[in-house]
Amino acid sequence: EAWVRDAVQAERWRSEGDLRHRGTRSSPVRFLSGAVISLDTPYLSEDLSRRPGPTRGVGRRRESGSGRYPVLEALGVMNRATPALASEVTCQSVRTASFEEAREALAERGICVTRETVRSLTLKVGDEALRQRDARIQAAACGEVFSNEFAGERIVISTDGGRLRVREGGQCGRRSKAGRRRYHTPWREPKLVIAYAIDGKGRKKRDARPLYDGT
Repeated sequence: EAWVRDAVQAERWRSEGDLRHRGTRSSPVRFLSGAVISLDTPYLSEDLSRRPGPTRGVGRRRESGSGRYPVLEALGVMNRATPALASEVTCQSVRTASFEEAREALAERGICVTRETVRSLTLKVGDEALRQRDARIQAAACGEVFSNEFAGERIVISTDGGRLRVREGGQCGRRSKAGRRRYHTPWREPKLVIAYAIDGKGRKKRDARPLYDGT
C-alpha cells in the first residue's frame, strides 16, 4: 500500500495540472504468455473543477483515455501490455518489413495480437525511447555525469546517412479518376551512428561492445 501511495504521489508531481483521484478501477493487462489479467489500481484524471467555464457543455469534454493509472505506469505497463510483451512486439516490428509480418511472426510463437496492437505498442515504445534520450541529452547539457566507465578511454564516434522514399497518405481524401487515393513519396534520410573504444594503436577493442543508434 505504501508503494502504491508513492506511485500516485509521484504521478501528481510529474503532472503539469491538478489530478483528481477517481477511485479504483479494473484494467486488463496482457502478459507475454498471452494471459490477460485484470488488475484493480488507482485511476487519476485531470481535475477540471477549477477550469473556467460551465461545468457541462462545449469545451468541457476531454478526449477518451485521458486518465492515468500511476501504478501500472510505474511498473512499465503501456497500452495494457507488460514491458516484456511490449519489448517483444517492438523487436518483431523492427526485424520484419511490416506490422502485419510482425503480427504473423508473433502468432507463430503463440502471441496473438492484432495489427493495430502491434502498431500502437511499437509507436509507444519508440516515443518512450525518444523521451528518455532527450532527457539524457538535457541532463548531459547541464553537466550531469552518469558514469565514469569511459574515463581515460579513447572513443570513436562515426555517423552516416542515406536516402530513401516513404509513402505518406493514400488512406483518405479524394479519389482520382482511376479510383485510387493520392499519396506522396517524400525523401527521408535515415541517420546511423556507432561509438566504440580503441586502444593506443587505434585498433578496436574486442572486449568493449560497440553502441549503435539510428533515427
